[in-house]
Amino acid sequence: MGDSPLCPPRHLGPPKWEGGGWVTAPSCTTPPPSLGPLRWEGGGWVPPCAPHPQTPGSPQMGRRWMGPHGQQHWPEGHPACGGRAQSPIDIRTRWAQPDPSLPPICPVGQPGTPAFTLSNNGHTAVLALPPSLRLQGLPRSFAAAQLHFHWGRPGHAGGAEHLLDGHRAPAEMHVVHYDVERYTNASEAQHHAGGLAVLGVLLEVGADPHPTYDNILSHLGSIRYAGQTTAIPSFSVQDLLPPRLDLYYRYNGSLTTPPCFQSVLWTLFQQPVRISLAQLEQLQGTLYTTTAAEPEPQRLVDNFRVPQELNQRLVLSSFPRGESQLEAGGGGGGGEGAPRHDLAGSKKGVKGHHPASAEEWQETALGRGCTKGRGVPRWQGGGKKM
Repeated sequence: MGDSPLCPPRHLGPPKWEGGGWVTAPSCTTPPPSLGPLRWEGGGWVPPCAPHPQTPGSPQMGRRWMGPHGQQHWPEGHPACGGRAQSPIDIRTRWAQPDPSLPPICPVGQPGTPAFTLSNNGHTAVLALPPSLRLQGLPRSFAAAQLHFHWGRPGHAGGAEHLLDGHRAPAEMHVVHYDVERYTNASEAQHHAGGLAVLGVLLEVGADPHPTYDNILSHLGSIRYAGQTTAIPSFSVQDLLPPRLDLYYRYNGSLTTPPCFQSVLWTLFQQPVRISLAQLEQLQGTLYTTTAAEPEPQRLVDNFRVPQELNQRLVLSSFPRGESQLEAGGGGGGGEGAPRHDLAGSKKGVKGHHPASAEEWQETALGRGCTKGRGVPRWQGGGKKM
């Protein structure tokens, strides 16, 4: 295959991630010494080469070539990365449009397997999830595919992808689901609008370790290097989520890594989950972007994308603006005069009935289904558990 903008010169080595996409160069050999080892810089990979679209967070998406100008170079390899409905965003809370028709998010189903697979794909830690785990509270049923994390670096406070009123949390977890009624897997679903539904959970630092997150973080030492995989005991994935699954922001967006397809229905929970400082430091300091065979190990840090323009997209909130009784006060962003868009899970939109009081709103929200809060039925595996 000849050299081209999508394929590096043959001397750059085997297929690798470049320009936000993969390039096939089957006859490449070893990169010249001047390029140095691959390393993570400025939120992306430096340097070379790269094959085909992948599921977000899949092992094939290991190394991202950022180009000489950083993440803004992605559209050269994947035009969708320059689209007008990209993620993440900085959610401005005062412009979030309250919509009481948004139902609580409702995870259902059991893992059905004694173990999960945890892997280091070179740019994050990925936990593969079985499709028996489903997501209700949307117009169709969505099946789980995987979850992964975004974080910063040791000694720095920020690492999340989504911002709330300009605040970047230390880390963020994404739980990826696909529309199981229309598509066979996430790789197929990512090509279609609304094909994916991703739950975003902001991680803040608290005094105590989070026992459920420890089910994942305690095993990071087994996947220190890119390409490594380990089996871990299965556990209740729902316990990774915040208690109030009825408090969230909703908008239409994209994958936050190339190919950046604009096929994601985003749900960002208003409540953060708190992990200990030691657990955060496990995320920030355990993994490497390099393989075990590479002579110069490089830490996996700053694997978050910068916020993207909202471009008049509407951001909905499932709770009334400024109601402290409902623990509101996270963030939502639209824009003054922003057009109304149809968002999955919203039946009435911003012009629907808004409850007159916080009490009426809470009664409306909690009466619709599943929430993890105290005294509210928790659904798991199709059964009700108090």
